Amino acid sequence: MYIRGDRRSRTTSFLKYLSRLHAEGVLARTHVAGALTDVFARKAEFPVVQCDETTEPADDVLDKMLASTHPVLIVGNTVANHMREMEAAINDREKESLDSSASS
Repeated sequence: MYIRGDRRSRTTSFLKYLSRLHAEGVLARTHVAGALTDVFARKAEFPVVQCDETTEPADDVLDKMLASTHPVLIVGNTVANHMREMEAAINDREKESLDSSASS
């Protein structure tokens, strides 16, 4: 999830939603990047992995998320460069997957 400092009410809504998913056993952990990730992590009642968008490329973060056996849900708008990079990484992997399926 990408957190924006100017969207605190949105972040609070997502925190409540993710807390419910965790309580229901659907959510194992949440990766967060953006502003105030430390505050989000302190308030969360579930495991939070803080990602530093300045040192961790989106592709590396995607690798970490996909290493889990749980489904991956990505939340964030593409106003932030990190989320645009995440979108590009996902599109690249989808294209690679389709290309390898077509050549098989």
